[in-house]
Amino acid sequence: MTRPVDFRLTHLVPALDHTCDDLVGTALGHPSLPEERWWRRLRLPLVLGRVGADHLASGMARLALDRWEGRAPGEVMPALYASVLAGAEVEGVSDEHRALANPLWRLTEQLGEEGARKALREAFLAVLARLPREGTGDDGPQDGDETVTTVADTGVEGDRSGTGVAPSEAPETGDGAEAEAVVAADGPADDAPAPAAGEPVPDGSHDTTLLDAINGWLEAGDERRRALASRRIFTDTPETLEAISSDFGVSRERVRQINKQVDQNLRAWLASPAGQPLTTHAAEVSAALGTAAPLDAFWALRPEYALRPPALDVPMGRVVLTLLPEHRVEGDWVVTEAADTLANRLADLLADRTAVPLGEVLDIVHEAGVRPEHARAWIEAQPQTRVLADHVLRWVRNLQEKAFAVLSATGRPMHVDELVEHIGGEFSEGGFRDRLHNDYRLIRRDRRVFGLRVWGGEEYLGVEGTVRRELERAGGEMRVCELAETISRRFDVTETTVRGLTAGSAFAHPRPGWIALPGDTAADGDGSYRPRRSVDRTRRCFTDADGTWWLRVEVNADHLRGSGFPIPNGFAAWTGMRPGVRMPVLIGDREAVAAWKQQPLMSSVRPLLVEEGANVGDHAFITICEGRVRCRVIPADSAGTDPLTRALHLAGVPASAAGSGTVAGSDTVAGSDTVAALAAALGLPSDASEERVRECLDDRGDSDILSLLGTQAQGDHG
Repeated sequence: MTRPVDFRLTHLVPALDHTCDDLVGTALGHPSLPEERWWRRLRLPLVLGRVGADHLASGMARLALDRWEGRAPGEVMPALYASVLAGAEVEGVSDEHRALANPLWRLTEQLGEEGARKALREAFLAVLARLPREGTGDDGPQDGDETVTTVADTGVEGDRSGTGVAPSEAPETGDGAEAEAVVAADGPADDAPAPAAGEPVPDGSHDTTLLDAINGWLEAGDERRRALASRRIFTDTPETLEAISSDFGVSRERVRQINKQVDQNLRAWLASPAGQPLTTHAAEVSAALGTAAPLDAFWALRPEYALRPPALDVPMGRVVLTLLPEHRVEGDWVVTEAADTLANRLADLLADRTAVPLGEVLDIVHEAGVRPEHARAWIEAQPQTRVLADHVLRWVRNLQEKAFAVLSATGRPMHVDELVEHIGGEFSEGGFRDRLHNDYRLIRRDRRVFGLRVWGGEEYLGVEGTVRRELERAGGEMRVCELAETISRRFDVTETTVRGLTAGSAFAHPRPGWIALPGDTAADGDGSYRPRRSVDRTRRCFTDADGTWWLRVEVNADHLRGSGFPIPNGFAAWTGMRPGVRMPVLIGDREAVAAWKQQPLMSSVRPLLVEEGANVGDHAFITICEGRVRCRVIPADSAGTDPLTRALHLAGVPASAAGSGTVAGSDTVAGSDTVAALAAALGLPSDASEERVRECLDDRGDSDILSLLGTQAQGDHG
């Protein structure tokens, strides 16, 4: 057998590529041809064998005069140059009219509309008559052809044997083999993607009967069966029963009954011999798709999936998708239940390891039944998952988690700009850097470079913190020039910056050209930080019976949203914090960092506030004990109106803890007991006088408590 001639009508008439499909379909359509862009898809010899040259010549003549009147005949059909100039006699066309470069409207002026149409028809027919015609016998595509078989019959009455040709059009010779329409290798219609190279294609033995099968089932029923099939069964977006009932003029319940009956009828038909082609084809497709496949890959399996059965206003592919025994459409994928199990397994794997080598994940995905060509795309389509640097990352909304994942995958410290580029999206770079500083899993390796703490290496503590560390290593003091050179050599900091910082009051200058840690480092020899005010002289700091100091914080909306907040130097120093040092702490079950850069900062305590049921205006008392942040909340409305009780409330002392001096029948606390309780909270001896307590409050700056004591004194005096 010889290979069929493979060219389409658009090759002969280029103007068709730039003309509305509906206009072309109306002018050139024929019951024996598919409705969808056959002039771009079917081989022209096959079309000529089915509809004849006269039909095409007449249709193109009408189309040319209606839509292409500004073009020359030679532009519409370049083959006219070869045919007409070769001596083909065309009735009604003079030598003048054979000037193929003249626009068609001139032909209409010369001959009139009917004469021009006849002349063009004869000219086009002269070309088409010389082309080969393809019958339906042994002229079908052979092995190795670059074309694939599609459905030939799109609604021809008469012969239903699968030939796709009405008896009147059947050739006089041939062995009765099935007719085949051939789709060009340049791809199917727009709503059916072209098959990718290497895509698995199920056995095509049922190709010529799929449309006939489903169309026969639809035509066997009434209009309501066809409506429900297209609007509720074979669709991605089923319409509501109410919408269909209003169109049918029946109740919603009646439509539900009809829908159930149609569904049962469809299942019974699929189990019968008549529905066997579709059932077999659906099983073949399920096997070809595997556990999960892109929806585009499904449409690429069969070009004829884009064709629509005459009795159903949906593509044939939508019918097949509905009938797949194991798969369902989920977004842009066709998946099975096994894909859900695989997705959960991948999520658990990433929750434990954050970054997993891509090869390891691909092996797991392949073993679960996802075809190799779809495996990576499926991984990337999973929520909270990203592929980077040959690793699969856990990709959540938290920016520092994304930074941790990127660093884990790349395995090297990275500049902030590089991290921002890898993470992508729109966010504040300043806020992003702050989050990196507060994540104890990360270590700052240079001014704008971060790595993982588990990798080790020297941490960059900022200019001031680095200066302090170098001074401590040197025993408390160094030459300024030596210090500046050492720091600028190891980090991205200029000597000018270091010299400018050391000239300030934050450091001591024991002699010209030298710098030392603040405080009496020569006497103590340890160079430890000493705040100007110790914790017992720091405002809003109070101690309990165990000697633990607590900082009172008035809860605001920022705290409840998760913002960190500054803490006083004296309290920070008591907790063990030092300037330039990041201290890891636990806040609930979360690892966090209390950092001291320009000032000491406490990380977000929102989990503790939520656990305590805190509201805006309440007073939270915060402390750090054994590396864990602790919090207790006293509601704002629990103090009542008595000044002494409110004073104890601000000091974190409940009224019941002030002793037995509570006035019976009220929440008022006797003055002597209040003074003793306040003295204990301030770290004073329990027998401290009221005057001593007042002096301490005034020195610390706790004017709110001092004012309440004054209010009570005025009331007693009155």
